[in-house]
Amino acid sequence: MSNQALTITRRDLRDTLSDWRTLIPLCILSVLLPLILRSGVAQAVSFLDDEFISRSLVPLGLLIAGFLPASLSLIGPLESFVGERERSTLESLLAMPMSDRGLYLAKFFAALLPPVGSSAVAMVIYSLAIELGRPVRMAALPNRVFLSDYLTNAWILGITAILLIKVFTMVAAAVYVSSHTTSIRAANLLASFILIPMAILVQIEALIIINGMFLPIVLINGLLLVVGLTMVGWGMYSFNREELLSREHETISKRSSTQRLSQSTKIYGPVMTILQREATDTLSDWRILIPIGLLTFLVPIGALFGSIYAFSNVDTPDGVVNLMPFIVLLVGFLPASFSLIVALEVFVGERERGSLESLFSMPISDDQLYRGKLLAAIVPPIGASLIAMLLFGVGLSLFAPAALLERINLSIFSQMVLLSIAQALAMVSAAVVISSHTNTVRLANLLASFILVPVAIMVQLEAVLIIGERFDVLNAIMAVMLILTIVLTRTGIGSFKRESILSREHLALNVSQINRAFNAFFSEIRPAGSNPDNHLGVFYVETARGPERNARAWLKRFYRQELAVVWRETRLALVVVLLCCVAAIIFGSQFTPVSDREQSLANLMSRLDTNQATLWSPSFGVTVVRNSFSLFFAGLFSAISLGFFGLTTPVINLMSISFRASTLAASGGLATGLNYLLAYELPHGLLEIPLSIMAAALALRLGASLAFVPPTYSAGRHLLWAWAMYLKVFCLVIVPGLVLAGLIEVLVTPAVYQMVYGFLQI
Repeated sequence: MSNQALTITRRDLRDTLSDWRTLIPLCILSVLLPLILRSGVAQAVSFLDDEFISRSLVPLGLLIAGFLPASLSLIGPLESFVGERERSTLESLLAMPMSDRGLYLAKFFAALLPPVGSSAVAMVIYSLAIELGRPVRMAALPNRVFLSDYLTNAWILGITAILLIKVFTMVAAAVYVSSHTTSIRAANLLASFILIPMAILVQIEALIIINGMFLPIVLINGLLLVVGLTMVGWGMYSFNREELLSREHETISKRSSTQRLSQSTKIYGPVMTILQREATDTLSDWRILIPIGLLTFLVPIGALFGSIYAFSNVDTPDGVVNLMPFIVLLVGFLPASFSLIVALEVFVGERERGSLESLFSMPISDDQLYRGKLLAAIVPPIGASLIAMLLFGVGLSLFAPAALLERINLSIFSQMVLLSIAQALAMVSAAVVISSHTNTVRLANLLASFILVPVAIMVQLEAVLIIGERFDVLNAIMAVMLILTIVLTRTGIGSFKRESILSREHLALNVSQINRAFNAFFSEIRPAGSNPDNHLGVFYVETARGPERNARAWLKRFYRQELAVVWRETRLALVVVLLCCVAAIIFGSQFTPVSDREQSLANLMSRLDTNQATLWSPSFGVTVVRNSFSLFFAGLFSAISLGFFGLTTPVINLMSISFRASTLAASGGLATGLNYLLAYELPHGLLEIPLSIMAAALALRLGASLAFVPPTYSAGRHLLWAWAMYLKVFCLVIVPGLVLAGLIEVLVTPAVYQMVYGFLQI
């Protein structure tokens, strides 16, 4: 490779690694996602009765862990050339003394490195998490097993080759698209022709892996490699820098449609007028219509006849039958996921097309404008999803053999339809919030990863639940999605102000400003909405001589004054946590396992052998680190889950304690259950349980910070305030309490246990 090519590669890598909007989602996908997937796989195998499916989930997690970061990194290749045009650096790039083919190849290799690197990091972290993880209980086997036994070197090499081929093909197609478009928006719209087929292929390969068929995977990826090489060759052959320079920027004028708004508002009302305008604009853009049409009509037809063919030709058709409900869900999810593009552009697209000012000049309120845009963004995904699922359902009733429909009835089909609608509503609500708080389509698409990635993981989880026939859990997921939609809608309406959108400058990550605000919030906890400029610095207190640095007085102020502020800010969240804990105690005490899956859940909640009454006592360090780690990361993930993760720790623990106590009481009498509580849980639980409830309330307040924003704060500043409060209380209250509880658990609990039961087994 020439020096000029190396210069282009280094330059593009430097630009990618210096853009926080790309780097943060990429780090989340490459580092945190593999750990979440490992935990999800461990939980899934604990519920599934089929040993073969449980074994297949481990390599399947490696495939997903490597594919998702690579798919997000596709944003870089899509901007290889068109991004240079919009940053006004295209002329200097094309002036480099290189041939057209050399320039194209240099940009291709520069675009290839980030997806390959992010995918490799994610796969290494997932593999290490599997290799170093503790043995898990598998529902299909009597003993605990190591998940690393199912992730062999052959699996790792095979999936690595599969992902390299996919990344190569996606980057080749993305660079070709970038060299033939005139705007980032057009490139992102045309990227659907890359991501959607590749996502479908990954889903197909996941089903093939679960069913143990490997020859189709070889054929699929062999064909993909040929397509990728063809795209690179054709891109090098067709690339011409003179043509690229002379290509005019494509513009879309909406002036006439905007001028008609004020007139039609009087006829249809403001909300319906905006809906009519957005529908007209969407139906007139072929780059949106063609992908939505293909996904709406071709995906259900392909899924229908593909399912029939697989059922008729595989050796074990039961696997296809078990997956039919998930295929129904997938048919509805794919059109809705692409239609998210419409939602992401409802406000930021107006800015880039130069029609935002005329839209905001309409004589309607902010609430009406936001509701109209939200309704306009909801119609395409819901409509496309319903049409696709109904078309698939009609096809099943007409052409599918009766044996293929054993797992599908009207109730299950309706549940899949409602679940797909709930997911689409949640995605669209989040996308409209993003669109109203960003100022470029590129940034909106980057932040969309925080929507698509969790939902994609949720879809994979739903596949496992459908295979395991856990339709009750699917109902719970549906309820969570609907609650999330309501909260996001309220957040969007409450924070939408057209004046702030018009005056918003280019968004940049001011690390020093964020650091100053966080230090101010951490140094002194005041009610939400206070100005951080009025806070004192860390370890500073107000004295008669002015602010002075005094760590001891700073700590006294926290325990005497700031904890009262924490109480006032979290009391409503504390009530919610206590209600959830009471419900968990009632559920645990009344839960009686009947089926094998319920017995698997009972096994997860039973650390104590109810027959032998043995005691497992970990070391002091393990106890403190384990408890601190679980509470801290539950709070960390609460910011993106509206506090849900923070609730899990006390709810699961109290449900487990209640179940174990009620089980012992049922088998040995009430005294046996009380003895267990007194000897095994009560000594250290008197501290651990209140601390976990307090941490859950703080986490719930942290999660609600994006939904309920004070008038003087932005959503980001409110999140920063809530995170500073959580971290300070965690360090100065929860961690010391957990250290004391750990000492009690190691030193006092065994003595009490021995005194109650008369023996001690460690």
